[in-house]
Amino acid sequence: MTSTAVSIVIPYYHDEATLAACVESVLRHTRHPDWEVIVVSDGPNDAVLDRIQNLPKVRVLRRPHSGVARALNAGFAAAGQNDVVRIHADVVVESPDWLQLLVEAVRTHPKAGIVGAKLVYPDGRIQAEGRNIVTGAGFHLWHCNRKAFAPEGEPGGDVQEVDSVPGAFAYYRRAAIAAVGGLDENFGSAWTEDDDFCIAARCRGYKVYVHPGVLGVHYTRAWSPSSGTAFAGSEPMLRHLTWQGKQVA
Repeated sequence: MTSTAVSIVIPYYHDEATLAACVESVLRHTRHPDWEVIVVSDGPNDAVLDRIQNLPKVRVLRRPHSGVARALNAGFAAAGQNDVVRIHADVVVESPDWLQLLVEAVRTHPKAGIVGAKLVYPDGRIQAEGRNIVTGAGFHLWHCNRKAFAPEGEPGGDVQEVDSVPGAFAYYRRAAIAAVGGLDENFGSAWTEDDDFCIAARCRGYKVYVHPGVLGVHYTRAWSPSSGTAFAGSEPMLRHLTWQGKQVA
């Protein structure tokens, strides 16, 4: 069987203290035969990028600041025809063989367009194991993170179909990217383009899944640099929470 080529796209915007840990976790845990890392700088041009670009399998794209959706679309384009995993620079991969698990999930679910990972906070509580999209009054769509703040419990579990998955750690099939046309750049830095992409892919016949056996530790601004962590391979990191909705009226 031919190996699936995968590009791991990491958007970077003033994540000096977190980017190295993110990239190093990817390099440490990735054993898939055909992969690369593309770090897309959304404006910053600092020393950490110089260090990162000298690592094996890593290339850096430097762009003027234009928002996460544009930065990610640039990374998707640089990936050619490869499938893509988007990982935000405040996520540390904790699962050995994580990429092989995601590739296998896509292979065994022919309609899969997106497969997300299980995200946990540094203290071990779950941030999201996929999302449900909730329709409220006034035609607003809001996402609800499944199992949010529950204890992590035992690792692993079956691949499950969900409405959406957080873009902080998600596999995007190339065919789904082509069908949707990439991320909607009108979102700018709102960090809700991930739900929009999942909705658009589902409207085009693709399905969205989450793989509970693929684990990423997600550091957000809810944690300060002095906060403790339940994961030895992680470092305290800062980033936006994604409790936001999209008005579609």
